[in-house]
Amino acid sequence: MPAVQAETILREMAAQWAAVAAAGAPEGTDASGVVRACSMTLIVAAEHEADAARASETVAALMQAHPSRAIVLKPAPPQAALDAQVILQCWMAAGARRQICCERIEITVPEARQDEVLRVIAGLLAPDLPAVLWCRGAIWTRQQPFARLRELLDQIVVDSSCIEDPGEALRALAALRQGRTRVSDLAWTRLTPWRETIANTVAASGLDDPDAVQQVEVRHAGARPSTAALYLAAWLLRTFRKAAPVFRSVPGEGQVVGVAIQTDRIRLELERLAGETVRASGCAGVQALHLPHANEERSMSEELAIAGPDRFFEETLAVAAGLAAIWQA
Repeated sequence: MPAVQAETILREMAAQWAAVAAAGAPEGTDASGVVRACSMTLIVAAEHEADAARASETVAALMQAHPSRAIVLKPAPPQAALDAQVILQCWMAAGARRQICCERIEITVPEARQDEVLRVIAGLLAPDLPAVLWCRGAIWTRQQPFARLRELLDQIVVDSSCIEDPGEALRALAALRQGRTRVSDLAWTRLTPWRETIANTVAASGLDDPDAVQQVEVRHAGARPSTAALYLAAWLLRTFRKAAPVFRSVPGEGQVVGVAIQTDRIRLELERLAGETVRASGCAGVQALHLPHANEERSMSEELAIAGPDRFFEETLAVAAGLAAIWQA
C-alpha cells in the first residue's frame, strides 16, 4: 500500500467493497449481494508479531457476533517500515441469500512512529459507533503518545493476568479508569464460570444467611494470589460480608484452583481437577461438576456484549485492590 494514511486506507477499503459487491451481485442486475456490517471500531494492540496472528484469528471468530471495523496493531522494530493492509472478512449466515462482510485493517507499527499511527487510527474510527481498545501487551501503555488514544475510546479491555505483580496490575487498572473510558479486565471475565458454579453450589447447600460464613478461602497456583484470585475473593466478600479472606497456594493449573466457604456448621469446597471437572463437596456429599475453561474468544465476546458502565466490576476491582494491598503489606 502507498503511504499509510487514513485517506489511503479508506480508499483501499472502498475499492475492495466495490469489488466484493460486484462479485456478489445477481447476474444482469446492479444489486449487491453483500451486507456491510459494523457495530463498533475494535482496535487490537498486539504484544508482538506472533501475538498479532493469534489476535487476528480471535477477531475473525468474534466478527459474526460482534461485527466491527477491526484495526490490528503489530509492533515492529525501529528499522521496520510502517505498513498497512486491508482485509474483508465475509460469511453467509444460515438461510441467508447475501454475504455479510466486515473490515480488518492490519498496521505494522515501528515504535518510533506511534504518533503517526495514532493520527491514522483517529481517521479510521467508524463514525457514530463505539471505539474499543483491546490492549494485549504492556508495550503500548508505556508510550506517552499511545496514552492520548484514550480520549477517543469508549472502552479499554486488558488482561491483568499478563502482569506478574497483581498489585501493580490493579493499580494500572485504577489509573486507566480516569476519565469517561470504561475499563474491563479479562482476568475478571474468565471468572464467570467459577462465579456461576459457586453461586449454584451455595444455593443448593441451603446456606440462607450470608453473615454466617466465617471464612472464604481461594486457592491459587503460584507463590502469590493472581488478580483472578483477588477478584474472586473480593466477589465472595461482597456476599459474605463478615467472612475473613484466606489465600492458599496449592499445586494445580490456572489462575484459580479451588474455593472453600466455611460456617460454624458446614464447609463447602470446590476443587478443579483435570480438564473441565470440578469436585464439589458439602451438604450434598461429593459430586463432580462441569466447569468449562473460559477461552479468549468467549471472554472477549462477553465483554463486548456489555453496554454501558459495569459498576459491579468496578466495585469488585476496588475491593480486590484493597486485598492486594493487605496481602503485600
